[in-house]
Amino acid sequence: FEILATAGISQIATSEIGTEKVESKSGLTYGAGVSFEIAKDWDIAVIVGKDHLSGDVGEKWEYQDKVWVSFAIGFNFTR
Repeated sequence: FEILATAGISQIATSEIGTEKVESKSGLTYGAGVSFEIAKDWDIAVIVGKDHLSGDVGEKWEYQDKVWVSFAIGFNFTR
């Protein structure tokens, strides 16, 4: 298995409550997880992370710093 870590700037879609207006804001996303080899060249991974927006938008955003979970299945081309 391998330990994974990620962090970076991302574009996060936000909307105002009661409207159809969707905007894209810059934010910070970060996470950590593990990857397991399940067969030759095939991996599965689970990553847990959070997203953070700054300023007034971040204070009003309902998903601010809430935990998300990602699951992946992939083929490893580097082996």
